[in-house]
Amino acid sequence: MYTSLELAVQATAFIAYAVANFRIFNLVKVGSSDHNKEQCHEAVSNYS
Repeated sequence: MYTSLELAVQATAFIAYAVANFRIFNLVKVGSSDHNKEQCHEAVSNYS
């Protein structure tokens, strides 16, 4: 059995881990969409 302190520490660590992963996931998503816009813009300007 875990003590309440151990459970609190585990819960806090899990939340911190989840928040960090969520932020990294969002940064990757936002960064890649910006990159895609640049690529599309370059492709359009090459055709004109």
